[in-house]
Amino acid sequence: MRLLQAPLRSGAFLRSLLLLCCLLDRASAQTLPEANGSAPTAEDLYLAVTVNGQTTNLIAAFRRTADGHLTITPEELSELHVKAGEGTMTEDGRVDLSRVPGVTVAYDEASQSVDLRTGEANRTARLVDASGRKAGQVPDRSALAAVLNYDVIAATSGTGGFDWKSERVSGAFEGKVFSPYGVFSTGVLASSGGRADLIRTDTTWTYPDPAHLMTDRAGDFISSGLSWTRPVRLGGVQVERDFASRPDLVTMALPSVSGSAAVPSAVDVYTNDVKSYSGDVLAGPFTIASVPAVNGAGTARMVVHDLLGRTTVTEVPFFVSSKLLAEGRLDFSAEAGFPRRSYGISSFDYDDDFAGSASARYGVSDKLTLEGHAEGDAQLANGSVAADVLLGSFGVATLGGSASFSGDGPGGQARAALDLGRRGVALHLSAEQSLGAYEDLAYVASDLSRMDRSARLQARPARSTQQAVLSIPLGFDPSVLNASYGRSESEGGIWNQTFGLSYGRSLMRRTSFQATVSYGQSGGGEGQREKDNLAFLAGIDISLGSDMNASASLSGGDGDVAGRAELSRTAKDEVGGFGWRVGGQEGRTEQAYANGTYRSSVASLQAGVSEDAGSFSGYAEASGAVAAADHQLFLSQPIEDSFAVVDVGAPGVPVAAQSRKAGTTNSRGTLLVPDLVPYEPNRITIDNRKLPVDAAIPETAKVVTPRPGSGTVVKFGVREAAQSAVVAISDRNGTLLPPGLGGQLNDGEAFVIGYDGQAYLSGLGARNHLTVTLDDGTSCAASFPFKPDPGRQVVIGPVACLPSS
Repeated sequence: MRLLQAPLRSGAFLRSLLLLCCLLDRASAQTLPEANGSAPTAEDLYLAVTVNGQTTNLIAAFRRTADGHLTITPEELSELHVKAGEGTMTEDGRVDLSRVPGVTVAYDEASQSVDLRTGEANRTARLVDASGRKAGQVPDRSALAAVLNYDVIAATSGTGGFDWKSERVSGAFEGKVFSPYGVFSTGVLASSGGRADLIRTDTTWTYPDPAHLMTDRAGDFISSGLSWTRPVRLGGVQVERDFASRPDLVTMALPSVSGSAAVPSAVDVYTNDVKSYSGDVLAGPFTIASVPAVNGAGTARMVVHDLLGRTTVTEVPFFVSSKLLAEGRLDFSAEAGFPRRSYGISSFDYDDDFAGSASARYGVSDKLTLEGHAEGDAQLANGSVAADVLLGSFGVATLGGSASFSGDGPGGQARAALDLGRRGVALHLSAEQSLGAYEDLAYVASDLSRMDRSARLQARPARSTQQAVLSIPLGFDPSVLNASYGRSESEGGIWNQTFGLSYGRSLMRRTSFQATVSYGQSGGGEGQREKDNLAFLAGIDISLGSDMNASASLSGGDGDVAGRAELSRTAKDEVGGFGWRVGGQEGRTEQAYANGTYRSSVASLQAGVSEDAGSFSGYAEASGAVAAADHQLFLSQPIEDSFAVVDVGAPGVPVAAQSRKAGTTNSRGTLLVPDLVPYEPNRITIDNRKLPVDAAIPETAKVVTPRPGSGTVVKFGVREAAQSAVVAISDRNGTLLPPGLGGQLNDGEAFVIGYDGQAYLSGLGARNHLTVTLDDGTSCAASFPFKPDPGRQVVIGPVACLPSS
């Protein structure tokens, strides 16, 4: 029998009730005579448990053997956070507490309780999850809908003015069909300018499967991979792990802090001086796991306050990296198909060779993650392995290697990376080195027949790359200095390297300064000479409030120095958001520009003009969507992911999603709301102040959890002219009935009389009958007619409620 946990507030009552039942059971058992004076037998006991005198609020199932020893199942002992130890098991698979080293048992038969006394060495830590993530919600079923996203831009240019004959119109269009069985999408690029071109982009069917943490695709897609692999476009099928479908899952290896409390205590955990967890723990050892933290080095400080007023502070340094999966987590993907070439240029250019790839990452422990990748086609076989290892609280090391076999021969690649952090200092080092004729799928799937020798060498994986990034906090200044170095060399011997420094800080409350300096060199290759370039940028940003911002900068490079100034207003990400930007540049060339953005409920509109050394250009752009859902057509902002059709039931009602204004319902009382967050609760509300006074409003807020790339229908069920009225009720003498009396309308809906004898009654017909129960237990009845008055609250009465016969 598993442990029964009594709630803290009602625990004493439930425990007493169970103990009483046990005592009665024992008393009845003791009245039975033993047959022929036989020896005593084992008996089951249900006892309240304390450990070291501290209550656990638990009742456990014990068994007292014939020799008086208490036994318990290993599972229940584990829930009491006491170690069983070796050699403590009985023949029936239970733990004999008298055999557990370091544990003494005090059984109180009168109170039907047991106290286990033991030291910290015999205790197991209570595990507390500090992530604060709630169990994932089942996503809503997708509605049947169709969407056409569009982004159309018209541009023109000319010297000394606009040349309208040079006008060119282009657009990107994407059609989607949503259903409970997945999303089908296809895209087209279109342009006009002398001749019209239509180019297909991607055609894909996507099916999210949150029940199995999977997403399946068929059609065009980009292959998955690991941090060092190069993706390719394929036309085929793909399956991959989708952790996004369970936001409650902790997939990264997060830090934990441990401690021990002599008595029940309160615990606060601070991550980098920001409170990340607060809760209570019982007496004994405990571990606060999955402490929220960001990538990099940090310090977790745990403060324990016990009931005696004592405070204990523990600090633990940690290092968190997205490279490390939590123990037992498996991430993977697999795809197969025909590599696609000339994307955006040709609609159906696929390689003749079938190709495939697969990747996997597994958290062996919170300190070790193994990775593997394989890819190939008829010309290539490529395999990779790597390991990410946590170096205590100092950082993470990565070691890996790859091998390939192709028509050009065997090859390999070795890689290593080191991420370190301590006291605000962060260092990243990485290097890759190719050996022999190392090739990958991105190379062999390229259209090599169209490349010359130099282009082919550039398309190969780099012969070598090195990178170093150092971030140092300045002790004499509240800012951070960043330094970087990068070098790469292609198979053709062309190399380039860059040194960089950057610095930024806040000067005043609303002013910030940033500066960067970089020095680059390149060379190698046939007929190429070495080049170098020094560049710098220094700028200041000033926030003027109300989404206004001013900035100025000075930049230089390649022998040119230029100054730039800009004034802008950011458009809010909601309906009615308006923004603009004006600015100019002085230097080797002079430039001036201005543009504006407006977000309406049906589209986003942009327009701008610029002048550059006497050459003028201008553009106008519109982006949005046309959607067919819930038997209606909608014009909307672009629908990139999940959306909802909100059916309020009344026109002109403001709707908000996640506290942002989404728009106002149309004449049919509906509104399409884009940009919902998939797999997350999205709160949608309506403003009932804009509803007619005679409308019935079941609720003003709903929460939806959509699938990715799907549409849902949210019905609020508001009914206008809801057949309701405020009815004043009096006795036979015309005196209004007192508040608090209850009644019933048409032998159905119950109501309560409020002040001034008034009751709000809904569901009225042409003729209505009500009864009211009076204070003395008798009742009275009344009948009255009703005629709706759309847009107004109907008031009736007073009507006389006569004693029932």
